[in-house]
Amino acid sequence: MIRPKCFLCGAGALLWTALLTGCATWQTRDVVPAEYVAGQNPSQIRVERTDGSHRVLYSPRVRGDSLVGSRNSERKRVDRAVALEDIKSVASPHVNPGRTALFGVGAVAAAVGLYYMAAGNYSWTE
Repeated sequence: MIRPKCFLCGAGALLWTALLTGCATWQTRDVVPAEYVAGQNPSQIRVERTDGSHRVLYSPRVRGDSLVGSRNSERKRVDRAVALEDIKSVASPHVNPGRTALFGVGAVAAAVGLYYMAAGNYSWTE
């Protein structure tokens, strides 16, 4: 049988991880890509190219006529480049408070339900 205290700690850790990383959406910025990167210094951006493909750049910078950055947040060296003339739009991550709150309420309800099932207070045969 699962011990309720251990179960609650694990469920709580999972809930906080989901709340901190989830509910983020990409918000398209109506700006010139080079000006946005130079002025806002974002940690990451999603670039939509004129052919419709998307690329995420971490630590983006303007270098000459290109937007450069890393393939993932762990790497510090530049390993991606997109020509500024090939960029249709840029987007940055945005946390949606409504979705986050709704997810939090649902996650708490699920954790409470799982706790009661794990503690043996719920019977599948009733």
